[in-house]
Formats: sequence, structure tokens, C-alpha cells
Amino acid sequence: MPETIPHWVGNRSPSLFDVIRVDGDPFDLSGSTVTFKMRPERSATPKVSAAGVVVNALTGEVRYDWQTVDVDTAGEYNAWWSVLLPGGKTQDTPEFTIAMLEHAPLPRGLCELEDVLAYAPGYESDDATNALLEQLIEAESYWMQRRMKTEYVGPGATSIRRYDLAEWFAHPEDAYYLAERELDIGALSDSTGLIVRVYEADGTTLTATVPATDYTLLPRVRDSFEPYDVIRFTRAGPFPAALSASGILELESDAWGWQAVPPDVVQACARRVLLRYLTDAAGAGTSLADALRGVNVDGLLASSSEVIRDRRVPTIA
Repeated sequence: MPETIPHWVGNRSPSLFDVIRVDGDPFDLSGSTVTFKMRPERSATPKVSAAGVVVNALTGEVRYDWQTVDVDTAGEYNAWWSVLLPGGKTQDTPEFTIAMLEHAPLPRGLCELEDVLAYAPGYESDDATNALLEQLIEAESYWMQRRMKTEYVGPGATSIRRYDLAEWFAHPEDAYYLAERELDIGALSDSTGLIVRVYEADGTTLTATVPATDYTLLPRVRDSFEPYDVIRFTRAGPFPAALSASGILELESDAWGWQAVPPDVVQACARRVLLRYLTDAAGAGTSLADALRGVNVDGLLASSSEVIRDRRVPTIA
């Protein structure tokens, strides 16, 4: 069994085939039954625990036929076979990894598989390597966003962000923003469905739900990938939002993050994934490594690091 088995979300075919081995040799399953088990990574609760099929007892061949609920969620899973021997004892195999893939961008990925493979035109694609690359994309995307302190890709679900207005009032050097009633809110790709609320300091007493007519999201003019990152509250209108040092501002949205990942960040992520693959996973001997033969590893590191460094430094107009 390979280290990582790729399988597409929603596909019940092909079934999972394997050979039960002990000390490298096929194990005789005569009189035995097998159960296939699979758990999400970092969870002890099985997602699957169901009877498998003994295809050939003498050669240890087994099969599991996927059910709809088994393949409904993308992610990494640890799987194993539990063998019930004729005498009543159980015998488990070592765990192996199943990558449930879907035809969609990675939930919080800064680049996609195609961005990485564009650097390796001679690569003969194989699912196991691609599954590993997607794991590396997730890891590098997480690291880069933390390093750059920027949420390019949001959680993709409705979430609430809260801002302590006491911090806003406490910095006289930001008097301009206070006078203009402007507050930094992080990256918000779209205003659709945004709910703005103001609470008392206890966080539970609602002071106001601010209508869209009483605030503006900035900047007004954005590039096709840029987010809103400032909210400006109006002073006009019948009921302008009351903002006090004892208040808490709450924003609820499902559009956190940028409109799109900037092209330079996409390429930096792709380069770092290749760098990680070549240094940590396979420097030679695989189709991808062979396709990357001659790639300047130091250049990958330098160019991606430059983007990360530049994105961390505020741009001065």
C-alpha cells in the first residue's frame, strides 16, 4: 500500500483494494473476517468502521466498497484493517493515509496544484505525488499567511470578528482615524451579507445594529484582488452609530479574506511547495524530482522569500 492513497470526494468507485501482510508476506485470511476503519487526521473517532470483503484468503487480498457517507468530506484520513482471526483474536494493520480530494480550490490554499506543476512541464502526473503536493500547499499557505500577518484566504464560512473600541480610543497618535471614525477591520473581500453590531463592554448587551447606510467600507477603489480593510462610520443620518471607549464592534461575514490571492503570492507559494518537496520529500528518484532536475533551489528560496518580505513591510506611497 503506498504511503498516500488519493480518492475523489463523492466517488464510490474504485473500491479500495489491499493485501494484508505480516513481516512483508501475504497473510492467510482463511476463516478470518476483516473490518475497514478510517479516522480523520488528529481525531480518534472513526469516520468509517465497516465490514470489508476477503477477496482471496490465501493471498491476503481484501476490498472495501465505499459508501456515500464515507466519501462526502475532503481531508486527510488515517486508515487500517482490523482482522478478526478464527480463534477470536484481533490483528490490526499499520495505518496508511487516504487523501480525499475534491475538484475545488484547497480551502485555505494560496496556490493550486496547477500553479506548482507549471514549473515541471515534463512531470508525468501521479495521484499519490499530487496528494502529497496538496498537503504541502496547505502547510505552506498556513505558514505564509502567519509570516506575512495577512489573511489572504478566509475561513470560507460565516464567522464573527470583534474589535475592542477601547484600543481605538487609547492611541492619540491615531487621532485622524478617530476623528474620521475609521477603524481597521482586517481583510474583507465583499460587503454582501455583512452585519455590523455594537455592544457594551460586557459583550452581550447590544447597543445597535448598524445599517449599511451608516457606514462605508474602504478603499472605495480596489484592484481586482484587493479587499476592504477599513470601515468608516458616518456622522450624518438619523441614527449614526454610537461608538464609545466602552464599546465592542462586531462584524459578521462569510467573506473574510482578499478577493483573490495576489499573483506574486500565488507564485511564491508554488515555489515554496517545490522547495519543500525537493528538500524534505524527494530530492531524486521520482517523476516530479526528475522533471525538476536542474531547478535552482536557492533561487526558489530567494524569490519566494523576497515576496514574503515585501508583503510584510507596509507600502509607503
